[in-house]
Amino acid sequence: MTRLNARQRKEKYPQLVARDDEKCNKCGRKPPNEVKKLIIHRIDNQGDYSDLSKLQLLCYRCNYLKNPRIKERKPLDRREGEGKEEDEDVVVEKIDLEYVSSLDVNRKQKPLLMPYVEGRLDKSPKGVDYSDLVASIALKLDIVTRTAEKWLIPYCSSEGPYETFKDGKTRYVRRKKP
Repeated sequence: MTRLNARQRKEKYPQLVARDDEKCNKCGRKPPNEVKKLIIHRIDNQGDYSDLSKLQLLCYRCNYLKNPRIKERKPLDRREGEGKEEDEDVVVEKIDLEYVSSLDVNRKQKPLLMPYVEGRLDKSPKGVDYSDLVASIALKLDIVTRTAEKWLIPYCSSEGPYETFKDGKTRYVRRKKP
């Protein structure tokens, strides 16, 4: 898919405005101000932007409704076994593109953090290697290590139940002493 660059947009936009007036071709809305212009949209979503007959002006809302973001689209068909001969069966499976927001992950996974850390500290009263703990949290809770560290840091703060300390070059996490 090709995108329109700024130079091409400056050339095509006035031509489309002269042809269609400066309004959305779908709903008829006009842009509220000079800053919010209409989107130059390819009618068939294919090809380049050279043919004006295949271009139209749409407002942001109509463009979005016509082409929603991938994470919000209905499940798609996916072809397995690309490159096989045409007479072979092609397996088609449905892929659920359900979007999981970081807020959903937080609500579901973050409550599991403390029990997991407590279990690790029960096995090693001296302390647990900080880097290993972060990586283990990430694997256990199926999150990225950056998020695991972000979640662990407040628990190791002055108000949290854990503390970090160094023994040589290695950083450890342990329960705070009363």
